[in-house]
Amino acid sequence: MKTRITEMLGIEHPIICGGMARIGTGRLPAAISNAGGLGMIGSGEMPGEILRQEIENTRRLTNKPFGVNLNRQAPNRDELLQVVCEEKPALVTIGGGDPRPCIEPLKKAGIPFFPIIPSLRLAKRLDSLGADGIVIEGLEAAGHVGYSTTMCLMQIIIGQVNCPVLVAGGIGTGKAMAAAFMMGADGIQMGTRFLVAEECPGHPDYKQKLIEANDDSTNVINWTRGNGDRVLKNEFARKFYEMELAGVDDATLSELARGAFNRGVMLGDMEMGSLAAGIICSKLEKVEPVKDIIDQMMTECEEYLRKAPSLLD
Repeated sequence: MKTRITEMLGIEHPIICGGMARIGTGRLPAAISNAGGLGMIGSGEMPGEILRQEIENTRRLTNKPFGVNLNRQAPNRDELLQVVCEEKPALVTIGGGDPRPCIEPLKKAGIPFFPIIPSLRLAKRLDSLGADGIVIEGLEAAGHVGYSTTMCLMQIIIGQVNCPVLVAGGIGTGKAMAAAFMMGADGIQMGTRFLVAEECPGHPDYKQKLIEANDDSTNVINWTRGNGDRVLKNEFARKFYEMELAGVDDATLSELARGAFNRGVMLGDMEMGSLAAGIICSKLEKVEPVKDIIDQMMTECEEYLRKAPSLLD
């Protein structure tokens, strides 16, 4: 399949991994790139030298293009930006804050950049400022989310900007991918589906919890502090949500959240860990290799796209 995204990045399939902090490390980014998509290293708040090591490790595991996601909320965001400008990955996606300070350094380094956008106003603004593409992400996604659904964002934004558009949030099947293309998308960004990949460094108990999830298994917490976080329901999520409703101060909420993601996703604390998950986790069935996931996505997507013309007969 050829789209503006595959042509721009030199990849086989228009599938890009979401920028998942701690998860987008190790073998996972390289496995996605080797399978024809674009793997992404999730820099999160890692020290600059650790990010450089992750880039070097990924290059040892693949000769295909891969990218880096920058979190503009990271205390060392300028250091991380400097590292990617020096290392020159195939793509940088930018979330968690104002991407504008990144534009000039990334342009100077010759690195394509896609900001993650929650609204038409910001999409138009970043398009006019020279973004090479944008990612529109609905509230169905895991982790940090906004207020609009993926379907609404597609209708509102696609066709209103000139740059390529990636669609994210709730994309985990080939039929959803086909729907995005029918709406005019140039590719998809997908995170939750890769959480149960064999190459994903997440804890086995976390992967099993995702497989057991249904369509009512996630909740959004952290709204009172500026942006929501979609997570699996557990004791941590219940306690955090109730404390928010009760108006507990920010310092107390921060203390509860300290280290919670690492406890849950990486160390396997299924009760007091923060377990990031998109709503599409209800479609996860088993742990399998990245290549199988991408092959299934593309086969199903192409099947539904071939069926589409028959609707007009």
